[in-house]
Amino acid sequence: MTNRFVIQEAITTHSERIEKHALDAWVGNEWKEIASATNIGYKRILRFPEIETNTFRFRVLESRNTPAISIVKAHYYQPIPPEIAIEIDSIGQVIIAPKKHEFKWKPHGENTILNINGDIEIHYTIDGSTPSKNSKRYTAPFSIKTGEVKATAFVKGKSGNEAFLSLK
Repeated sequence: MTNRFVIQEAITTHSERIEKHALDAWVGNEWKEIASATNIGYKRILRFPEIETNTFRFRVLESRNTPAISIVKAHYYQPIPPEIAIEIDSIGQVIIAPKKHEFKWKPHGENTILNINGDIEIHYTIDGSTPSKNSKRYTAPFSIKTGEVKATAFVKGKSGNEAFLSLK
């Protein structure tokens, strides 16, 4: 299993050259593009939902000069459940979703939460009890007048922190 791919350019000796690239994996007897990005620079970590393969193809799509790659590595990062946010929207429905953080780096339009945690399941309760994998799975906003909504994210059987919202 792998869900991370690290690429480094030899910038100390050749400078930064790659402007756009893509990563393919051999899955199901065919090549599938699993990630793409712009420049690499010192280091680029491509994140993608986990796949089972040991064959990759790295494609340089745009370059200023002949590329000079110094390091290429595939890794598996054990995902952790994200923090959960529970909110009431403008029409009074409860929305439960992974909490969005303000990163100091540019994700280039990616939904970083889904990119990092592709297998998220959110389970919730409305009676104040602690959510488990057996609790109702969140799939869409819902209405509730009173009660205590509690929610937990699960990734590969691991549970995250519990979020709650009290409605009176």
